[in-house]
Amino acid sequence: MARFTFREIGARLLFGAIGLLLVLACASPPNNGSNGTNGGVENGNENDNGTENGNGNGKPHPPCEDELGYCEGSCVDTSSSLEHCGGCGVQCFSGQSCTDGNCIGAGALTPEALNEALEGKDFLLINVRVPSVGIIPGTDASSCNEQPDELAELIGPDPHARVVVYCRTNPRSLDAIWELRARGYTSVSYLKDGVEGWLEAGFDLE
Repeated sequence: MARFTFREIGARLLFGAIGLLLVLACASPPNNGSNGTNGGVENGNENDNGTENGNGNGKPHPPCEDELGYCEGSCVDTSSSLEHCGGCGVQCFSGQSCTDGNCIGAGALTPEALNEALEGKDFLLINVRVPSVGIIPGTDASSCNEQPDELAELIGPDPHARVVVYCRTNPRSLDAIWELRARGYTSVSYLKDGVEGWLEAGFDLE
């Protein structure tokens, strides 16, 4: 039976321990700051749901100031659902409420409000005074308020389609709103004081 001195036994134990440490070091995965695909980068700058300062699709963007959110390439005020119904740039009219991303109710626009809304127009503008006493720029169609089925055909099947109607003053517009809401349209607004109010505010007709 082989005999070893205490020095030889100590050396063998030392080399064994060194070998075990090397095996464990090789088996451990490298730590590059990642906590996995769910955690993203260690500093919290990136994850599967986009970046901390991202736009929700994984693409980073410069941070926005307080009370501002990132929307369609720019920082916008998303603190009010009425200003940005649906979270991005859709502005409800006075008298409407934002429900499930849609502007609901019969809105009332002053001539100034309509003129501003026409700059980024995302609604149908319909003259319901036929024969017309004047056409406001941006008008999509003309249809008599007494023919609501024709109006509905112009609007289409979407019950949440955004529509603004106008006439000479108010009566025909209010009648058109009543008829369209009875047919299930939820977002029909009108121009206060109609064409006369538009002209009095200093705006032109076509």
